[in-house]
Amino acid sequence: MHTIRRTAVAALAAATLSIAPLSVAEAAVHAKPAGSHSSHGGKGGGASHHLSAQTRGVLRQVTVRDRALARVAASRAITGLADEQESVLTASIAQDRADLAALKDAVSAGTTKPRAAKAALRAVRVENYLRAVAVLRDAAELADAAVDLPEVLDLVDAVVAGVLEVSATGGRTVLRTARADLEDAWALYDELTAEPEECTADETDDCTDDGTDDGTDDGTGDGTEDGTGGSDDGGDTPEVEPLG
Repeated sequence: MHTIRRTAVAALAAATLSIAPLSVAEAAVHAKPAGSHSSHGGKGGGASHHLSAQTRGVLRQVTVRDRALARVAASRAITGLADEQESVLTASIAQDRADLAALKDAVSAGTTKPRAAKAALRAVRVENYLRAVAVLRDAAELADAAVDLPEVLDLVDAVVAGVLEVSATGGRTVLRTARADLEDAWALYDELTAEPEECTADETDDCTDDGTDDGTDDGTGDGTEDGTGGSDDGGDTPEVEPLG
């Protein structure tokens, strides 16, 4: 299989930077506020204060992911794409941010518990967009190379249409399928552009045997070496006694 020729090392590095603060936010969920004591305010007061800390920690995680999505939307990874592709991915990011805002409101109002909110946040993968961009760039490279190969271009169009369905919460299957289809498209391109195999004298242009080979070395086909019917140069003839 052809290896995807473009990578998103820089883009994925950006994703790592955007997601790294999550570990800090996660730690903050379990951290006690400065100066607080578990016995403060009695048993009920301590439990209430702990719940408040969990809620604040979840809200910080929501904010971190929302800012990461905003950075991706404004990055060159997105703005450098074709206009239609940029528009589709930007709209998808906007929807993800709207979902995060709704989650934040629900947590603040107490209608969604912190544990449920954290489970929802784990499904938000900002890096899905950067991986989608890597596929789109490689697809564009193949489209440029295969401009005269409609069979390949059809496959590329299908890859692009599929990968544009990516979102922060629904990207694993989409990306896996797109990468596999793009590998197939590259393989077809390599096959169609491969150098033709050289044929022997007894083969046709498509390198198949033309059936004219008679197996002889000199073209006579009579199995003789010198045309004398297999006789040698006179040795072993019987002697004739003289008369008389």
